Amino acid sequence: VRNATPLSQVQTPRAGAPVIQAPPPTPKPRPTAEEVFNGTVEAGVNNIGWQSFTISHDGTVSGRLEGSGGMRGEFECWIMTDESLTGFRNGKTVPILYHSDGKVVVAQISAQLSAGTYYLVVKSPSPWTGRIVQGRLMLN
Repeated sequence: VRNATPLSQVQTPRAGAPVIQAPPPTPKPRPTAEEVFNGTVEAGVNNIGWQSFTISHDGTVSGRLEGSGGMRGEFECWIMTDESLTGFRNGKTVPILYHSDGKVVVAQISAQLSAGTYYLVVKSPSPWTGRIVQGRLMLN
């Protein structure tokens, strides 16, 4: 190596001399929650309605949905893929990523999902009135 300082000439810090240390590493910023759905989904009488949403990275989609319409506003909801929605609409048994476990007025959703496009599906269980389901879902 050209112009290298011989080891015999390298100075070591004196006793009591200040030692310069590298600054601590900057912590990675914590990802913030990303809104993936904020709105309403309407389901007709004894029927389903759906709204797609896309998530940019793997994580937990969570939030709250509330139903209105009819006497109590009860509804059922699911989160599923495009392929599952197609089968579901045709009465097939399909893989479900989240289900409200029956009729609810308020659904507290929490589902671990991979990056991709999904469908929030709601159903009005009533043969007389439809449902409007309103809420917000966040990706953490």
